[in-house]
Amino acid sequence: MLNLLTSRLYVPSLVLVIFLSASAHGEDATTIALHEGNNLVSFSVLPGSPTPEVVLGDIFDTVGLIFTEGRIGIRLADGTWVGNLESLDRTRAYWLRLDGPDHTLTIPGTRTDPDLQYALHEGVNFVSFPGPTETPIESAVPWSVVPPIESIFGEGVTATVITPGSGPSGPSGPSGPS
Repeated sequence: MLNLLTSRLYVPSLVLVIFLSASAHGEDATTIALHEGNNLVSFSVLPGSPTPEVVLGDIFDTVGLIFTEGRIGIRLADGTWVGNLESLDRTRAYWLRLDGPDHTLTIPGTRTDPDLQYALHEGVNFVSFPGPTETPIESAVPWSVVPPIESIFGEGVTATVITPGSGPSGPSGPSGPS
C-alpha cells in the first residue's frame, strides 16, 4: 500500500502533487522534519501571516530556495531574498532547499480544513495534502472526481499504475500482445 507522504500524482494530461506535510500535534501546530538539501513540503497548519519569513522563523536564513508551481523565492549570495514567492499557501506543495543542518520546524497557526478543494488544470499541479498523518492513497484521493491516475511521484517515491494489457510501450509493449 502506498501512502500519501510526499506523493505526486500523474494523471494523463494532469499531474497532481499531493504531499502530506508532517506530523501534527496539538490543536494549532505542526512539525516538519527537514534535512539538509531539497525537501518536498506542504503545510497542514499555517499562521495568519504565512510569509516565508514568518513560517520558517529562525531557519529562514538557512533556506536557499523555495519553489512551487509558478512561484519561486531564492536567496542570493549576499543574503538578499528575491522572487515572486511572497506567501505560502495551504493548497500548494513546495520544494524547499535547506542550506544548513537538519532541523525540525514547528509551525503554530490554524489547521487546514481537511475538506480543502483544489482547482486543477492540465499539466503539473503542485498540491498539498491537508491531513496531519500518513494516509493511504485509496482513502485520500476522491476517485470519483479525479481522472484515472497514471503515476505518483514524490521526494524519494514513485509508483505507476499499469493497466492490464498495456505496458511501458502501450498495448504492443512488453506486457501487451505480441
